[in-house]
Amino acid sequence: MLARWLALVVVFVALGACVGGQSGTESGGGSKVLPDPSISIWNTPGSCACALSGMPAVALRGTVVRVERESVRLRVRSLLGEGTAEPLLRFAPGDEIGGKWAEPGCDPIQGLQPGDDVAALHLPGAQSSYECPERQACSSQRCDFLRAGDPRITTCYGDCQRETQTQCAMHAGEALLAGRVLVARWSGELVLPLARGGVREGELRVAPGALPQLLDSVQCQRRIDEVLPPLEEPFADGGLDLPGDVTLGSAAGD
Repeated sequence: MLARWLALVVVFVALGACVGGQSGTESGGGSKVLPDPSISIWNTPGSCACALSGMPAVALRGTVVRVERESVRLRVRSLLGEGTAEPLLRFAPGDEIGGKWAEPGCDPIQGLQPGDDVAALHLPGAQSSYECPERQACSSQRCDFLRAGDPRITTCYGDCQRETQTQCAMHAGEALLAGRVLVARWSGELVLPLARGGVREGELRVAPGALPQLLDSVQCQRRIDEVLPPLEEPFADGGLDLPGDVTLGSAAGD
């Protein structure tokens, strides 16, 4: 998703340069050429349901312990499955986990109360891994002075990771409560919000057993495409009124 948005920025920067009279790619006839927008960066909806896709998250069933405006805490009842990425931390039934909603605006469609039975996707915080204060202190003192490309960098950071492993493991409880969470009330059909541009445009319904599929980027996007229609391509058939000397084509160097 990030790559698509970066590509979108590139297109608009190129458009601004061409229209504003800045130097740009010239075609054989002297007209300026914009990057080919055939990649579908325009019509892919952002989605709360796929906010944790491709990440080291875990699907679970739990009970709401506490719910706030931007976060929730759950007690794990059972594990439903993992994604393709190795989980940052593992937990078991009876453990408490929590964190902020997976993305802003991704709070549950149905309101929650303590004691509610829910399904959730949970990505723990990094307090016991790369944000571990002991590891950061070690790397700052011993590794940060090394220049990029120095062959000692990898060894130095690896040594810090190994030497602080025991200390960092003590932050696991903090990390489990400071993660990112996507929650739906437990039922025979889970209802998850869909959004585009920060605005809710629908909902995705999945069986509890299919919840781990949303941790796979390809499978999750396929499920969303079945529910939300794509946006109209702004460059298609007059969707964008371009100056006479600007045409669509391949970017320079293609």
